[in-house]
Amino acid sequence: IYKELIKGQEQNAFLKGCVTSILRFAQDEGVLTRIDALRYIGQRFQIKSELPPWVTEETVCEQLMKEHICVHLDRNIDKFNILIFMSRKLYALSSGRCSPESADSPMNQEILLGGHLYLMILKV
Repeated sequence: IYKELIKGQEQNAFLKGCVTSILRFAQDEGVLTRIDALRYIGQRFQIKSELPPWVTEETVCEQLMKEHICVHLDRNIDKFNILIFMSRKLYALSSGRCSPESADSPMNQEILLGGHLYLMILKV
């Protein structure tokens, strides 16, 4: 995780410090392996999940990842890579190396669906 987050920014002391702090916090919480991470996340979301109470924390986390985290991606490695990319972009934004996306950018516009178009016409 560390190598992926600092890739291309190996000389950036701010980024290294932030990533080290995050990983140190995870280690202090006892999250050392993938199973530990699944349990940690699953424990925090088990109450809010719609799954029965006898379902394991790992299953809760896997269901959360499947239904709520990057739902357009099927494989966990793809979800990991996009989250790494998003984290890198967030660090770049916070350090001023990139500017925020414009609200007028086409990628920030909502898609106009057929039903919405009919509704707009009918309201007039």
